[in-house]
Amino acid sequence: MNGSIRPLCIFFIIIFQVAVLRASGIDSLSHQSAEFYAGLSRNAATDGADIINYNPAGTAFMEDGLYLNGSLQSILSVYEHSYGRTRYRDREPVFMPAVYLLYKKKRWAGFFSFTVPGGSGTVRYANGLGHIRNQMELLALQLNALAGVVASLPLVSQSFKASNAIFGLTLGGACRLGDAVSISFKARYFAANREARVRYQSYLPYDVGSGPGLLLMGSAVDYRGSGHGIGGGVGIDVRPVKGLTLALTAHTPAYIKYGYASYRNNAFCVDTRSGAGSLADEGILAPVTLLLWSKGESEKRNTVYLLQPILLAGAEYAITDKYTVSTSWAVYF
Repeated sequence: MNGSIRPLCIFFIIIFQVAVLRASGIDSLSHQSAEFYAGLSRNAATDGADIINYNPAGTAFMEDGLYLNGSLQSILSVYEHSYGRTRYRDREPVFMPAVYLLYKKKRWAGFFSFTVPGGSGTVRYANGLGHIRNQMELLALQLNALAGVVASLPLVSQSFKASNAIFGLTLGGACRLGDAVSISFKARYFAANREARVRYQSYLPYDVGSGPGLLLMGSAVDYRGSGHGIGGGVGIDVRPVKGLTLALTAHTPAYIKYGYASYRNNAFCVDTRSGAGSLADEGILAPVTLLLWSKGESEKRNTVYLLQPILLAGAEYAITDKYTVSTSWAVYF
């Protein structure tokens, strides 16, 4: 190899090295195997079956044989929001299993994988949501303005839980074209689940006009949906000089269409006073239709979810048989 090219390759990779993106949340998970943490830069790697996700074209440059890679990752996610001086907080683990199977023979490679490309998060607020507390306080303000007094609004109980998970299956292959170029194609299938559950019960004593009364309110909202979708991906590896690998992988968008197997929307509002002098007669309506009513109805109308397209790029240079330098980029559209 020309002596001037070797240091140039090393300089190119190091100078453009960027922080590795670890997206963890409801939309997309970039770390699809534990090797992501061990090797950090995987987009141009050719050393393990997990490159089916990061650099599938690189499988055609691996040694012949059968490869199996499996891992289970866990991340402790923190969810929180605040209302007034109250902070609603929850810590929940996110589990991400991954299994990769690869068979390489001469210029060809075939592969299969099971991953969790999105979601897998759950949030539980045992004390409910600040939004519900806000709605109760707005109702109390209406009563205060009507009665000219300061009324308290005890919230008996409330709770909230929501979760989402997207599971993915990948099947594809790669082919080496000569000694310097390889290409890959893969098909992806997604199965997804999402659900949400909210509860609240409260009561409000009031005294408007003709005497005291009591308003009892509660709600129970549940919805659960499951969906399926398909996507794909292509990749290319180029080795312009010995020891240098340049890789580019594109994941197409995937449209997941949800159907709602169960949807419950129950609420009650009981006023101990009826007719003239009741809150309804005064034009005050209890906010029994809260957050998940509008959210659930929106979910039922908009049943298509987009798993965004991703472009992965990487470069790796082998300084010696034991030492390499590499870099990776990821663009989420």
